[in-house]
Amino acid sequence: MSKYLTESSLSRTLNHPLEENKLLEQFLQSKQERKLAEEEVRLLKNRINLLQQEELKAKKHIEETKAKVQSIIEAKVRFQEKQLKRVEVYFSLNTNKYP
Repeated sequence: MSKYLTESSLSRTLNHPLEENKLLEQFLQSKQERKLAEEEVRLLKNRINLLQQEELKAKKHIEETKAKVQSIIEAKVRFQEKQLKRVEVYFSLNTNKYP
């Protein structure tokens, strides 16, 4: 039997109740398979969308973390510079006392 039915073969097929039932079952099965495939495509698209949103959130979080790290490093450098100046001032004052 050919995969594609012609008009004449369809009319001959429909004259046989068993063939009609078989054809109807094939139609319903293919319709159900198509619906399942469409649902699967929809779910996959939703999953891809969610993953893309999660990726954007992760990238944003990484950028925020990098900014915080940079801020901490800058604060640490400023603190060390202040400490160095205090030490320099301390030694410059003490070396002047004892020539």
